[in-house]
Amino acid sequence: MRTVGARQLVELVTAIMHGAGCNSAEAATIARRLVDSNLVGHDSHGVLRVGKYLEWMREGWVKPNQIPTIVFDSDAIAIVDGNRGFGQVVGEFAGKIGIAKAAKAGIALVGLRN
Repeated sequence: MRTVGARQLVELVTAIMHGAGCNSAEAATIARRLVDSNLVGHDSHGVLRVGKYLEWMREGWVKPNQIPTIVFDSDAIAIVDGNRGFGQVVGEFAGKIGIAKAAKAGIALVGLRN
């Protein structure tokens, strides 16, 4: 069995996702997060997902290059609609919102959909 280093694997997955229609930043985010999952032992959420992601994109269940939208916003709470985009991208978007809200209000809750 051949071993592929993490950096090479990120580059490979980035190329695959970019070739499937994701913009460069999105493809890199997805690749980095999938490889990170493998590196910490969560193989079920690692590069194993690439084939399924490609299938889901073909079926229209997941859409590349979606910009998450905030559908509810208050001082400490937000609901984010991922617009059927990739969880890695939507999660980072939501995480930044949560950090900002917690810094300002002392607590935060961010819900995600789609």
